Amino acid sequence: MRRRLMRILAIGFAASCIFAVTFLVSRRATLRAQLSVHPFTATMRDTVNNGSAGTHTMYYTIAVRSDGARVWARRDQAPDGTWNLSRTITDPNTGKQVSIDDLTKSISTIFLGKRAMANLEASLTECRNSLAGIKTSNLLGYAVVEKTYSGIAPHGNRFTQEVWSAPELGCLALKKITTWTGAGDAVVSQHTIEAVAVVDGQPTSSLFVVPTNYTERSPGEVLKIFAERFNRPEHPRTESILNRFYGMAHIPRQ
Repeated sequence: MRRRLMRILAIGFAASCIFAVTFLVSRRATLRAQLSVHPFTATMRDTVNNGSAGTHTMYYTIAVRSDGARVWARRDQAPDGTWNLSRTITDPNTGKQVSIDDLTKSISTIFLGKRAMANLEASLTECRNSLAGIKTSNLLGYAVVEKTYSGIAPHGNRFTQEVWSAPELGCLALKKITTWTGAGDAVVSQHTIEAVAVVDGQPTSSLFVVPTNYTERSPGEVLKIFAERFNRPEHPRTESILNRFYGMAHIPRQ
């Protein structure tokens, strides 16, 4: 359980960084019109089935404003039993991404520049063209594009990933199933992410508020505070990797 808690925190931050690379840009004025999207709030269910090792399920929220700003939010239960909210806000209007951790009262801010802009433009173009000649269906009332990917992981297991993306929602994956197989095509594990509800309209504004009384910290510092507060094992290597990324991205880029 201890390792799982630390792993969830590390994966959560890594996911927020990937989320930022996809959506953040510095050339805000040029892309503002392009980033205007259909506003919504989606509740996502994330389930990992590791066979005999058991199944773990968590829920999180993805909310998107019409100006392109978006937030990823999840409530986690700390070892002391309290529930705390963690959020990642990405805002193309300010050109930065802020991760907010209520448990440690911390914020971690990173900036991205031209490379992120290029990634965003490419993803928008791909999303707009995604319906052409590709199998489509319907999920939760939205047209979705169905795609399947497969490959071999470094550890040798094969994986197959099925994705159902909704162009109207900025190509949000309303459902994604990743299946890992081993020898004899036996299923080793399966990871399913799916939307259980989508509400149209502008999200709750409080999701996008950055607390002014929180302390700016690197993600490694946040993990260290968590470990010290709840007497959990520290993970110096993970902290070092996260701190190195933060150190490079914390400086505004042109």
